[in-house]
Amino acid sequence: MAAEVLNRATLVLNRNWQAIHVTTVVRALVMLWNETAQVVEPDEYRTYSWEGWVELEPPPDAPCIRSARARLRVPEVVCLIHDDQLPLTAVTFSRRNVAKRDHHTCQYCGAQPGWDRITIDHVVPRSQGGVSSWTNCVAACPVCNARRIAKSERTKGKGQKTEENGREGGPAIGRPLRSPAASVQTSFSALCPLLSTIFDFAILLSAMPGRPTARPSKPGCT
Repeated sequence: MAAEVLNRATLVLNRNWQAIHVTTVVRALVMLWNETAQVVEPDEYRTYSWEGWVELEPPPDAPCIRSARARLRVPEVVCLIHDDQLPLTAVTFSRRNVAKRDHHTCQYCGAQPGWDRITIDHVVPRSQGGVSSWTNCVAACPVCNARRIAKSERTKGKGQKTEENGREGGPAIGRPLRSPAASVQTSFSALCPLLSTIFDFAILLSAMPGRPTARPSKPGCT
């Protein structure tokens, strides 16, 4: 039951009261303890620091975290004190944006024919099930695009095995294809949420009434 409460969703607002993401209760309480956020009471929109939130008596039916000496109400909304970042928005998939991602450069020969002549090529042709997506489309000059279309038509229906990328010869410029807003995580960073939650829970327990009030320093993990 305690794990379920700690993993409940808490809405995070920036300092302009705009919703930016959702976090867990344990992370929200750690932000409150570290004085990087305040709890927003959803009924009256009052904000509370850690000290004020700990002293606030939870309603009888409100979810809370229990210790041997106290009950701590679960925060539903927290507001960051210093951060004014805006919510991340997905970049619209379009010919123009694919060309911008690839710096208006042909991904096969490196030519730059100009924004008005650059075309979009499907790495896996649509005739073979390829879709129009960030990971399957690249910028191509008209010459390379026409050559690859011709090769695809010649091999179509002949049962010839093509390369892994679809048509014969994938992009020569070997960089990963992804949305401009996408980020790549290393295997180490994938472990960080688990390590962070364990450390956060330790901070939360130490901050409960009757516990030492020293704030431990958190190891770097982004």
